[in-house]
Amino acid sequence: QRDLRLAGACLYSPGQSSPRSLTLFVQPISEAAIMLAALHSVLLATLGLSPSPHVATRRAALASAAAAVLCRDRASAATYGGGRASRCDSIFAGTFTDPINHPGGVREITLNADGMGGRDATVMGRRLATVAGGGGRGEPERFRLEALVDGDDGGITIDFTPKGGPDNFRGRFEAGGDGEGIRFVKDKNFWPKVKACTPLPPCSSGVTPCA
Repeated sequence: QRDLRLAGACLYSPGQSSPRSLTLFVQPISEAAIMLAALHSVLLATLGLSPSPHVATRRAALASAAAAVLCRDRASAATYGGGRASRCDSIFAGTFTDPINHPGGVREITLNADGMGGRDATVMGRRLATVAGGGGRGEPERFRLEALVDGDDGGITIDFTPKGGPDNFRGRFEAGGDGEGIRFVKDKNFWPKVKACTPLPPCSSGVTPCA
């Protein structure tokens, strides 16, 4: 069961793209092996039966092998924001608060994962990122916003429309009297950075979600 969970996490971790190094031949076979093993377990549980030792051992070995292949490829191939090694490879990556407008809430910014076939998570040289947060006064409990980070970390542009705010809202990273964080150009609001970004662990570590 642990191998099935591990393989499933590597295939479908939230916000992660499929590893580009997997071939169209290996990935369907691996996914099919995992699905068949899972369906077999459900059927036996429904009928109140236990698999024979031989079948159970073979099924476990199959799931373990599929998990190992998928996890190895993910760990070696996952890149972010146009070839960056980590989702944290930006000064804007990390956890922020908004004490003036929405006290009590948090905003976690990470670079988006690149996709298969060379589809980099970039737009005209700017890196795609996600702002996941919520829980502050006067805002949704959870929200996800799209953002663009300049290639040289000169600024970040966030689309706040999903939570009723403006689009193309520009901010710059600064370190001054208010500490380190994002200062927005139009309203001068400041998001203090309260925690550094945490890279995803390699899939081989068994921790989920994995990279």
